[in-house]
Amino acid sequence: MGKFDLYKIPLKSSGSDTQEFSYELDDKFFTDIDNEELKKGAIHVKVLLKKNNRSL
Repeated sequence: MGKFDLYKIPLKSSGSDTQEFSYELDDKFFTDIDNEELKKGAIHVKVLLKKNNRSL
């Protein structure tokens, strides 16, 4: 399992409607992105995916 597999959005297998994904980004996430300026954090992220036949 890769570092960011938890955050992948299954675009091909998602239906043609609206889906919501929620993620908790914590210290481990910020360590994994290997950024010198951001090393810690706690963020709740919601992604709203609207998919139709032509676009995402």
